[in-house]
Parts: sequence; structure tokens; C-alpha cells
Amino acid sequence: MSINIATLLLLLQVSLLLFSTSHAQLPRKIVAQASHSHDNVGIHHNVSSIGHKSFSVAPTTMSGPHSQMVNDTDGDEKSYIGNSSSNMITLDLPTSATRSLLSNSFTCPQAFFIFGDSLTDTGNIQILGAGIPGTILNYPYGESYTFTNERGHNRYSDGRLIVDFIAQAFGFPFFEPILLESDKGFQTDYTHGVNFAYSGATVLPNNTHNPIYLQCELEKFFDYKKALLSSPQPSTPLSFLPNAAYLIPEMGINDFYYAYKDGVSPQKAIDEILPKSLGLVVSAVEKLHASGARIIIVGNQQPQGCSPSVLSPLRGTGQYYDTIGCLDDYNRVNRVFNRKLKRALTKLQESYKIDGTLIIQFDFYNAFLEVFTNPAKYGFNPSNRFEVCCGFGGAYNYNGNVTCGNNGNVSLSNGHIQFVNITPGLAATTLHYPYGESYTFTNERGHNRYSDGRLIVDFIAQAFGFPFFEPILLESDKGFKTNYTHGVDFAYSGAVVLPNSTVTPIHLQVELDQFFVYKKALLSSPKPSTPLSFLPTAAYLIPEIGINDFTNAYVEGASPQTTIDEILPKSLNVVVSAVEQLHASGARTIIVGNQPPQGCSSSILTAFLGTGPYDTIGCLDEYNKVNKVFNKKLKQALTKLQESYKIDGTLIIQFDFYNALTRLYTNPAQYGFNPSTKLEACCGFGGPYNYNRNVTCGDSGNVSLLTGGTQFVNISTAPNPKEHIEWDGIHFTQAAYKIIASFFLSGQFFISPVGFNFKHLCNLDFSQF
Repeated sequence: MSINIATLLLLLQVSLLLFSTSHAQLPRKIVAQASHSHDNVGIHHNVSSIGHKSFSVAPTTMSGPHSQMVNDTDGDEKSYIGNSSSNMITLDLPTSATRSLLSNSFTCPQAFFIFGDSLTDTGNIQILGAGIPGTILNYPYGESYTFTNERGHNRYSDGRLIVDFIAQAFGFPFFEPILLESDKGFQTDYTHGVNFAYSGATVLPNNTHNPIYLQCELEKFFDYKKALLSSPQPSTPLSFLPNAAYLIPEMGINDFYYAYKDGVSPQKAIDEILPKSLGLVVSAVEKLHASGARIIIVGNQQPQGCSPSVLSPLRGTGQYYDTIGCLDDYNRVNRVFNRKLKRALTKLQESYKIDGTLIIQFDFYNAFLEVFTNPAKYGFNPSNRFEVCCGFGGAYNYNGNVTCGNNGNVSLSNGHIQFVNITPGLAATTLHYPYGESYTFTNERGHNRYSDGRLIVDFIAQAFGFPFFEPILLESDKGFKTNYTHGVDFAYSGAVVLPNSTVTPIHLQVELDQFFVYKKALLSSPKPSTPLSFLPTAAYLIPEIGINDFTNAYVEGASPQTTIDEILPKSLNVVVSAVEQLHASGARTIIVGNQPPQGCSSSILTAFLGTGPYDTIGCLDEYNKVNKVFNKKLKQALTKLQESYKIDGTLIIQFDFYNALTRLYTNPAQYGFNPSTKLEACCGFGGPYNYNRNVTCGDSGNVSLLTGGTQFVNISTAPNPKEHIEWDGIHFTQAAYKIIASFFLSGQFFISPVGFNFKHLCNLDFSQF
């Protein structure tokens, strides 16, 4: 859910008052004086134009003929909303236990560690999201505030989020996303906090719509903290860690939203999803406390039945609306969750008071409801309080098929189709040109590939006469309504084998879990749109995964030998476990590719320029040795598995990616490549390998020159990709992928079984690639 900035700042100011009274006895009520502003309310909210607000503290409650009491608390304290005679918002604070904690000993937080979803994510999903539909934000996202760095638009709003206003109020820099911090080796100023939130994140694991859940965020925090504490020479003092505040806002809202998309009723969400989700949120608080957190801020859930993304698809279905126009059954789910959350956190607060822990509960629900109930009071237009500012169509200006910043065809109420473009101005894409320049796909997702054109899996699909394999996140979003009978793609760019990576939260088990959930959804469907007989006859492809674990280790300073000793065994075990899990789930044709020669990659050659020794091709021999050791052990393990599985007819096909690519590097001219550029990136800039990690293919920026000084470069062209093996320094060209796919389909470079040949066995014709 996205929220507009004016609303967010209003909520923020109430919460900030909790920190502004460190040397005063707090009253029973907090009263925030709100000035007027003008903006729009949408799915995500807009905050940047609200300006500053003043605060007053008084032992006052709201009253008046128009005040509305929201009582879903079964005897808990009551919250009031909707006082038309005053610009005051009141929220209850915990009573005696909390006040005694705050008395005169409260220390204002020196840092914030942020968890959550799109309401708090300042860029993690953008960094992670290359190739994931819906994660890249085009204009007009970010139109209302000019950030001083290029990541400012990486927020699901027209400007700043609540956490941005918190940072500014405390005089902190904006909280950097953890994935950016990891990439920099934690060299930026992290002393004021880091953001671990991911847009779309859920509380529960194994969700088919998004692989990121709360425990992923917690694990990244624990890894981050461990990295800081174990650093022999931290760049800044670590005294901020015990004095930080930990913010978990309204988590769990996406679990319900995805459930509704999958056809779950509100009552079923209460009965089946809510208890599990609640348990994990409370568990997160317990884990943070156990790790040393002493100021933990938890926001409850906003009224989801007031969201256009919920209101729009259910319009006209006979749902019950409350007095302001929200879907009451859906709001009730949030009220039940919030009541139970309050009880659980109040109980935790009592048990933690011995060590001075403060659990601050912020009432998102009634804060939002106040704005929805009295929009004019806060400068919003009452006639469009439930309408999306950036959207198209229907009573709520929202269409789930074409959302803010995108374009496409939408179905109109009169039965016609209309093309709409909700991108006034900039039309950015996930991967900028020249990605995708060598092949024209028939849909808009063709360019979401890390190459100039097709990948190996695309050539496989074409050889078998299948459509290109759709990504699982797109399939989930469509409710598996596309033609999935020929397969689905569960791969994520940048994915690793081992969990708890500081670079990416996506690892092999996440992909497997998504497959198992997907398979379960298909098998449990009462009326599958297509026969499911393809499942037992499918092939399962795990190509060269684990290469990113080694790359990330090298970036963090690990030597090749350390990688062999410490990372390789764990990585190997997980890959073998993946094969075992697939077999246990019914897979009978499993294809595993070994690792390519990483020491030939222009990104590795550039990073370790001059370190040697080099082999006869010009590759770094020690880095290739890591892949050779991995491949040898993988072959031994898979051969052993094959022997144990032969009783049920399982076939484990081992493809030798390493020697297939080495063939191209050794004999480039034979396959149409230029020998003089065989180790150079086609799309890049600078140095002997045409690669610079600071400005990569499709981007622009300043790069440092070997001769000194800097130069601004714009890598928007890539001449002669057919003559190059490598595309962007990490991935390969369509021309290289085509040859590797031909090797694969024609039975070349198969380690086991000897003589296996798809072309002959399946009567394939790929002469027209």
C-alpha cells in the first residue's frame, strides 16, 4: 500500500512527539497541532508538500458533537477520531509502566533501524529489483521532492516517506538502504541508522507474490550488526548501537492484500492468516530485544478497506461500506489484528520493564482514519479522498493492470480497450538500452534480461516450440492464468546459494520455496485452466548457481583459497540439497550446470588487474581454480545421487558450462568472435577489459581515469555485440548464449549421461535461431 506524503507527515509528527519530551513528565494524552496543507491521497501517500507543523502537549482529549469513537478493543483504551472543531489528534500512551520508564531518564535515539515494506523502503527493492516486474519506479514517482542523490525517486510516493521526515527531524541524513550499504562495504555514515525495509515484503514466508519477508529483514540486520561489531577498525564509533530505535511499521498488511488477491475472504484471513502473522511480528520484537534493542517502535495496521487497491476490484460486489465509504469487513481484519497486537506488546512491555526496554505502539489505524474522516481539515479534497492521485480509471482512479508510472492497455466499462500512459515525462526501464538491442520481443518484458537479447533458456524454449518462460512473479500477479503448461522461470538476477548474504536476500532456497508454493497452488486449484499432466514430465534446470556467492566473497576481500575452504563446501551442499528436494517433490529429469570459468570474466579481471597468475587464455588461474574444484566435487555428488535414484528412473543431466565457455575463449574466431576482444565487455567503458563497476552498461556517470582525473561517460551504445563473448562484464551476449544453447541441445559438453542428446531424442530443429 502506498500513502501520500501529507498524510504521512501528519502521522510522523504524532510519533516524533514521543521523542521530544525526554526531560519532562509525559501527560496521559499527546496532542499534535496540525497546520493545513494541500495534497492528494492515493494507494501510496504523498507527503512532501505539507511543510512544518508545531506541537503542543496538553492533558486533553478530543470532544465535540462530530467525534467518532472507534471501539474494537474489547475493554482496551478507546481512541477518538473526527473532531471537526479542533486541529487536534489525540493518541493514547501506555500508562504507569511506560511513564515510569520515560520519567527523566529517556535518551533520544542516536540512530534508527528501519524494517517494513513500501511505506518505509528507501530503495532496497529498487536495488534488488532488476528484472522483477513492478519494482522500478518511473516518473512521476518522486516528483514532489528533489533528493540530492540519484536514489531519491526509489520511494513509493511522490516524495519523502515517514522515515525521511523522522531523519530530518532528528538532523540525520536519510537512512540508506541496506543493499546499498552492503555494496559499499558499509563505508557510508551508518551511525544514524540503516533501512532494511523492502517494498512488498510480507510477514509470512513462502508467499508466491514476493520472496521477501520479515525474517529476511531481521537476518540482514543481525548480519549487519555482526559485521560492524567484528570490524577491526570501524570507520565510525559503534556507541550508537545500544542507543538506537528499531521501527517496525504496520507489517502484515501485504500478507492480507496478497491473500485477498488469491480469493481469500476477510473472515478466512482472520482465522488462518492473522494468527500466524501476528505471532511472527511479536517474535520479531522478541528477537530484537534479545539482540539488545531497548527502544522498539511498532505501528499497527492501517484501515485496508479504505485503500483504492482493495476498494476498486470489489466495487459493485455487494460489500458492506462504513459511513465514510470504506469496506468494513476488510477494515475489521486490521482492527482484530491491532487489538491482538496491542495485547501482546503490552504483555511484552511488562516483562521487559526490568531492563528499561520501551515498546512504543503507534496507532496507524486511527491516525489514517482521522484523515479519511476529515480530509478538508488537513487540506485534502473530500470528493477524492479515496481516489489515487497517480492512476487511471474507475471510481477510485485505479487500475491494477496499469499503475502509476507505467503504460499499457486497460479494459473500459463500455467493453472497449484503451491504451494509457501514466508516465508524464520520464519513461525509465529496469535495464536501459542497449540491453535488449539485438532481439525484438513481442511483449514489453523482453528487455528484462541481462544481455543484448535472448538467454540460453530463451533458445531452449524456441527449440522446443514453447513460448518464452514467464517469470514467477508475473505468473503470481496474474493468478497463474497465462499458459504455464510449458514452464515458469523462478530465477532472480544476483541470486546466491547461501542464505544471509549481505548483498541480496534472494537465495536458492527462496526460489525452491516459490516453486513448491506454485506447484501446490496448481494442484489445489479446483478448475485448472490447463491440464496438469505436464508436472511429472517436466525438466528442472539449475544452471551454474553459486557463482554469485564467490563474486560477493571476492568483493568483500576473500581470497580464492579462503573461498575454497570456507564458502565452497557450504554452497555445494545447498546445491545438492536442492536436487534432493526437487527429486522428493516428484522431479524425474533434473539438469544441473556447473560453474563457468570466473577468472575469465572482465569484471573479475578488472577488479584484480595485475594480480596473476594468468593462464594461456589470459584468465586469472587462481579464480578459475575455485570453479574447477567446485565442479569436480559437484560431479562426484551428483553421480552418487544418480546411482541412488536409478531405481525410480530419475535422470540427472550434468552440463559442463565451464568447458563449453572455455571452448569459446580458446577458439573465438571459430565461432565468429573477435579474438582481440574475447575477454572484453561489449557494453562498458575503460581499462583493458572495457569494464568499470562504477558506471556499467546502460548507465552514465563519472569514472576515474588511469591517467588521473575523471570523465563523464554515458554507456548507451554497444557496437558489434555479435563479435563479443561478454556483454556487460558479468553476463554474456546473445551470440554467446546461442552457441552455448546449441551445445546444450545437441548433446555436447554433457558430463552425464554420456551421449545424451535433446536434438535427437526430442526431434528438435534449431537451425533458425
